[in-house]
Amino acid sequence: LLLIHPSRVPIVLFWVSLILLAISWAVSFLVEIPTQRRIRQSKSLTLIRRLIAFDWIRVGAVAFHAVTVCVVLNYRLG
Repeated sequence: LLLIHPSRVPIVLFWVSLILLAISWAVSFLVEIPTQRRIRQSKSLTLIRRLIAFDWIRVGAVAFHAVTVCVVLNYRLG
């Protein structure tokens, strides 16, 4: 969508959406998956708290990404 930018849709919405998606993926692959592996080896309450804290960041990024997608659809269909 960045390459074939639909008319009437502000390009900034696509960039914001892409950045939010990248944040959620980065948190998943760089923080959460390694932390989950470490939790399997040693059941540390500190690691579990860290996982929960970073999960909120990931969930927030995904939620705002969904909002930007809805806004883009509203521009496109509305």
